[in-house]
Amino acid sequence: MKHPYANAYDYVLPVYKRFFDLVMAIVLLIITWPIWMLIAILIGVETKGQVIYHTKRVGAGRKVFTLYKFRTMCIGADRMVGDMAHLNVYHQDDLADKALIFNKFEPDFRVTKIGNFLRLSHLDELPQLFNVIKGEMSIVANRPLECYEADS
Repeated sequence: MKHPYANAYDYVLPVYKRFFDLVMAIVLLIITWPIWMLIAILIGVETKGQVIYHTKRVGAGRKVFTLYKFRTMCIGADRMVGDMAHLNVYHQDDLADKALIFNKFEPDFRVTKIGNFLRLSHLDELPQLFNVIKGEMSIVANRPLECYEADS
């Protein structure tokens, strides 16, 4: 019998884990829906634009999917990264001519006030329950990689 992790491309989630994921995600959605409404209102009051942020990620078997989160940054934050390269905590002057793979800014002025709270409390990740229901993520699993991280 072939080990389930022998080839990530062929990995199939065990039935018991998929069942656990579905039950937990549905129960958590039912329990947390009032929190979702409050978060949506707070995001809408603080900034204009979409409440849910979506981005492409790479999951098990190197499958690309759309990951959902509550938006924690100002509109257009993705487009600001290039202008902020010098603020990257991974930036090194001797590597200035090379493209950096990871970006992290501390403090990150693009994060909104409610966004900072959502990140600290991990409530920004509640919409990922839909990814779990769709079978793209699991309740207990590795963090899906951003596409540029998976390519490196």
